[in-house]
Amino acid sequence: PADLVGCHVVFIGQGERRNLREISEVIRDKPILTVCDTDALFTQGLMIKFVLIEGAVRFEVKLEPVSRVGLSIQSGMLGSASRVWRKASTSLDPP
Repeated sequence: PADLVGCHVVFIGQGERRNLREISEVIRDKPILTVCDTDALFTQGLMIKFVLIEGAVRFEVKLEPVSRVGLSIQSGMLGSASRVWRKASTSLDPP
């Protein structure tokens, strides 16, 4: 996890779920975009989740953790998202 500090984007796979707490502590408050592909990880505060919709890879975005670390996502990218979560418990469909 200490090697993650110099990264800009970190993909956290299901195999790292048991290490998520340690990873989160290392990258907390750092401008590192976190990406996953499972609901179980996405609900733990990660920023982007890849999803498969009708055979195509799409993505969902949670803006709260993105803005909390000082990152921003351009409106064009948000427009391509299948779902944009503005707050922890609500989403905007379509983005």
